[in-house]
This record gives sequence, C-alpha cells and structure tokens, in this order.
Amino acid sequence: MLKLKDRGKKQILYKISIAVLLALTLIITLSSAKSYKWGLKEEDVSSTDIYAPFNFFYVDEQSTLKLKAEQTAKVKPVYDFNPVGYEEVFKKVNGFCKRVVQFSEDITSDETTGLSISNIRPALNSESAEGVYGKIKELIKVVMDKKIFGEVDKKIGVITVRNTLTNTETEQDIKDILTLKDAKREVAYESEGIFGDNRRLRLEIIALIRNFIKPNVSYNREETAGRRALTGDNVGPVMKRVKENELILAKGEIITSKQIAQLDALAKKQAQTRLLSVNLGVSLLVVIFIILISVCIRRYMAKIYKNNQSLILVSLIPFLMVVIAKFINLSQLSGYLIPVSAGSMLTALLLEPRLAVVVAGVLAIFAGIISGNSLSVAIVAFVGGIVGVYFIIGARRRSQLIKTGSIVGVVNFICIIGLGLLNKVEPQVFITNGSWGFGSGMASAVIVGIFLPIFEYLFKVTTNISLLELSDLNHPLLKEMAAQAPGTYHHSLIVGNLAEAASESIGANSLLARVASYYHDIGKIEKSEYFSENQFPRGESKHDKLTPSMSNLIILNHVKNGIELAEKYKLSREIINVIKEHHGTSQVFYFYKKALEKIENEEELEDMSFRYPGPKPQTRESAIVLLADSIEAASRSLSDPTPGSIEGMVQKIINNKFIDGQLEECELVLKDIHKIADSFTRVLMGIFHTRVEYPEKEEKSKKAKLNADKYKKSTKNSQNKNTGPEKNSGRNIKD
Repeated sequence: MLKLKDRGKKQILYKISIAVLLALTLIITLSSAKSYKWGLKEEDVSSTDIYAPFNFFYVDEQSTLKLKAEQTAKVKPVYDFNPVGYEEVFKKVNGFCKRVVQFSEDITSDETTGLSISNIRPALNSESAEGVYGKIKELIKVVMDKKIFGEVDKKIGVITVRNTLTNTETEQDIKDILTLKDAKREVAYESEGIFGDNRRLRLEIIALIRNFIKPNVSYNREETAGRRALTGDNVGPVMKRVKENELILAKGEIITSKQIAQLDALAKKQAQTRLLSVNLGVSLLVVIFIILISVCIRRYMAKIYKNNQSLILVSLIPFLMVVIAKFINLSQLSGYLIPVSAGSMLTALLLEPRLAVVVAGVLAIFAGIISGNSLSVAIVAFVGGIVGVYFIIGARRRSQLIKTGSIVGVVNFICIIGLGLLNKVEPQVFITNGSWGFGSGMASAVIVGIFLPIFEYLFKVTTNISLLELSDLNHPLLKEMAAQAPGTYHHSLIVGNLAEAASESIGANSLLARVASYYHDIGKIEKSEYFSENQFPRGESKHDKLTPSMSNLIILNHVKNGIELAEKYKLSREIINVIKEHHGTSQVFYFYKKALEKIENEEELEDMSFRYPGPKPQTRESAIVLLADSIEAASRSLSDPTPGSIEGMVQKIINNKFIDGQLEECELVLKDIHKIADSFTRVLMGIFHTRVEYPEKEEKSKKAKLNADKYKKSTKNSQNKNTGPEKNSGRNIKD
C-alpha cells in the first residue's frame, strides 16, 4: 500500500512538473511579444490624427548620420613615414658610382641617366673617395629626414604621420612636408655646407642625387578608413524629444521616415511602461488555460491523463505552435499567417478531437496576443482551428492533409473578408490579409505533414494514417502468415471484417479494429500446424499425440509469441495490446475438459493453468476483436448456417464471454453489445449466404452424374475382361 501511495505521489508531481514547465515556457515566449504595433509604413497615408500621450524621446536618423559624418571628417588622414628609406637611395647612388669608376677615359657622360661624369670620376678615383661617398650618404640622409611626399593636395591640412620604424605618431601640417620637387631643391641647398667650394663636383653630385631621390611618406588608406569607421561607430544616436500632446501624424498626411521613427519609439515606450502589467496579464491567462485543459483532460479523457507521454505531447504541441507564431511575429509577417489549425489538427490526429477543440481556442487567443492583442486574428485562428479538426477526423491518407489545409485556407479567407467588410476596411487590405489567411491553411498542412510522423515515432502513437499503412496485405508479417498459416490468415481477414463492422456500429475506431484483427494471431505462425484451421486434411491433429497440458501450453504461447513478433516488427502499442488482450483470461475449454477426463478429482486440476494470462480487454476495439475471434471460429462448426442458427450462436458466445467477465474492464455498455451482436449476425449471414440452384445447372449436373456412372461401369467391365498387364497398362482408376 505504501509503495502504491508513493507511486501515486510521484505521478502527481510528474504531472505538476509538466504543467509548470509548459506555463513558464509559454509565459516567456508570449511576454516578449510586441504589445503595440502601428502597422504603418513610409509613404502610407495616415487615416487618423496621432498625438503623443506623454513625453518621450526618439532617434533622429538624419541628425545621427550628419553627426557621424562630421565626426569621421575630423579623423586626420594617416601617412606612413619610412625613416630608413635613404639607405635604399644611397644603395642605388653607390651602385651608379661604382659603374662610373669602371668606365673608360673617353666616356664623359652616362647614357642611362644623362648625367655628366667627367668631374665625378677623378673624385671617386682619388685617395679621398671614401670621404666623398660619406658626404654623398650624409647629403641623402639630411634631405630624406625631412619627409618627402609624391603628388599631394596641400589643402588637406593637418595629417597624422606614423613612423613605421618606431610606430610613433605626430600631427603635422601638410604644408610643412616636402614634395619631391621641394626635396630636389633641398639637395642643392644642403650640398653647399657638405661639399664646399668644389662647384663642379657639387653640381654633378646634386644632379646625381636628384636623379635617385624618391618619396618616403605614403598615404595609408586602410588605416585611415578603419579609424574613421571606428569613430562613426562610437557616435551615439541623436535623441530628440516629443512633448506630450504634440501632433505626431495628421490625418491624410503622407508618412515620413522621421514619423515612423517617432511611432516606433512611442510603441517601445508604451511597451516598457506596461511591461509589468503585460507580463502579469499573460501569466494569468496562461495559468487559467492550463488549468482549463488539465481539468478537461482529467475529467473527460482519463486515458490521456494516465499516460505521461500523452501529457508531454499535449504540452509540446501548443508550445511548438506558440514558437512558430513568435517567429512569424518577429519576421514582421501578418498575424493571419499563424497556423493555429496545425496545432488543432495534430492534437486531433495524435490524441483526441475533443481536446483539439479546446487547444484550438487556447492557441487562437495566444495568436491574438502575439499579434498585438488583435481580436480579428484570434477569431480567424479559432475558426480555422475548428474547421481543421472537423475535416481531419478519420483521415486515413496523408493526401487528406493537403485537402484539409486547403479547406482551412478558404474558410480563413472568407472569414477575413467578412471581418474586413464589418470593419469597413479597404478591399485591397482585407484581400491581402485573406491571402495570408489562406497561406496559414496551407502552412498548417505542411507543418502537420512534417511533425506527424516525428511525433508518431517519438511518442509511439498510432494514427489512422499509420494504421492504413499497416493494413497493406503485403506487410512482411502478413505475407509470412499467408505462407506458413493460410488457415489463420483467412481467419484473420474474416475477423477483421467482423470487427470493422462492429466498431462502426458503436462509433469505435473501425480501422484499428480491422488492422489489429489482421495481426492478432501472428503468434500462430511458429507452430501453425498445431491449430485446427491450419490442419490438413481435416480430422488429423498434432495434439492427438500430446498430453492436454502440453497442448494447452502450445495454445497459450501463441499470445506470447505474437507479442514478441509484433515488437520485433515494431508494430504500434495499440496493436500489441490487442494481441495481448484478444483472449483476455478465457479458458482453453477443450483441453481443460480432456485433462479432467484423465484425473479422478476435479479439484486437483488448477483452472488458472488452462486460462490465458490476460489482461482482459481494456478498450472497446480490443473487446470487439475478442468477440469476433471467438464467433468466427465457432461459425466454422455450423452445419446448417441459417439466420436463426447464426444469431443464436452469436448471442451464446457473447453471453458466455460476458458471464465469464471478459468484458468487465472495457468501456462497452449493454446497448453497445446489442449493436455488436447485430453487426456480427449481419456480416456472417452475408458470408454464409446460399445460392439458388438454377434448373439448367441442375439438369447439367444430372447428365454429368449419369455419364460418370456409365464410365465407371465400362471401366469395371474392361478390367474383368482384360487380365493381361499390357492390356491394362496406362490406366489405374480407383473408385
């Protein structure tokens, strides 16, 4: 008892945890939705006057862009100064001078540079050549230390000069930096102090250095652009104030980008000022709806309430739909596109149509909240959800999803047009919204098509669509049964017809009953020859050589073997339950009686050892298969299957099962049992119907019989006359 109480407490805590987790996720998702949305765009015409209800600030984009431009313009361009650039120039000059020394005496100028070399050669050949080279290098360094540009705009002003060797920066007016032309003049000026009075040598040295000197300052475009971009990013938005009661937008005015910015800021401010109340309101609604769904499930849907996996699925479907709705809202798409009908259709297919109606209502309200408290969106979503439930019930093919989605889309379109006419909305607007509504229906079909097989697999749920796939007689199990146990296969097909008709008569799942009937005896495949329907010729039985207890064990084991086969082939839990329950705890009466004949004291024989382990049928479909199985087997023993004998046999078997208590754990009532009996009788009368023997056929049969008798007599006479083997060869007729 204590263990049962602890288990009950754990189950309650588990269910509470699911509800709390769902509530928190929904509150978080819904609370982050926009509470206000003007739905206006630039260049639209305002249909009303809009005044500021309170003081607020907005971002002035034009002023912000202007400020960014001003700040980035203040960033000085960056130039790189190469302080060791003089070495490269000296290297080239030095190379030239060495070539001059090697020239013959009659060469007085260099054709490649156009320089006169008559005065340079003696100086470079003299004992003081090393000093000349030093002075040349000194002159180059003095000039190039002054920073030399190429072509440059002197109007730039102050620039940032970065020393590439020391990575230090200085600001310098570009007017103080030499151009290449200025640098060449500097060469002449600085040479006077270095080369003195040797005018001819100095002039040739000046010409030489001028020919090789080059700029050592270059513009760094990438560094400049990066600094300006960083400065622009650091510029904050320019905020401007809108005063209380200030006119933001006048009726008939064409909306500008500035007014859109003001309206967005107003909406954001309204959301912030009411954030606490919005969150509190959403929380209360979510809690109320979860309590409503919980009470509905506990009171009217006990099967779902007892199954934790079903409860998780009940929570997952609304959460999935709210997330999709949130994504649509953030994508700035119309709220009419929110596929509420997808949630209701999934609930109807996987769980319960009645629950799907409740889910449709809850999701419709959530869709309205996410769309900015839009009543129109909520109405359209609820209508579409109900229509989806109505048309998806009993769906047996995946193509029906598209059909249902199309119908939902059309109904959404009509509903949106009706609301548009009611609210005197422009035709263009409600036709556009209607298109979004139609898209919602089609999107619902796609979403259901994607998630239905996923949920079927994850939560082991069987829908009519998956049942129809299992009803294919080419299924490996059914093909194996047809080959190994043909009698059982034929028996299962007839049981399927009986169960389907009975289920339809009481409103049970007829497809489940029929498909489960096909598989209910798959456990007989392994030892098919031990079951009477597979024994050929009739009258010969494998059990004649076995003890009653051994025969009983073989018969009972077909249920266990069937469950193992079903699990191996991954059949649905509902079908496995029918295999497990299709005999309930019924007695194997034939072998029980045979066992009684072999003992003197009836009390020594345990009745339970000759009963199936059960459990008894827990569902209406399982109970119907139990009855159909017994009735089909009994119908084979009818010698004269008249309507009266069929009806009497059906009533007798149902009464026996009822008295034996096999139907006490399912949801069948007496009214259902009467309807089931009538449907069984009707189907069996169709199976055992008689044909009228036509006179022509009767006459032909008499003539055929007469000819056969004549043939037999002639054969007998020929056998009496011909005693030799060769005369009777080729004929061996047995009467």
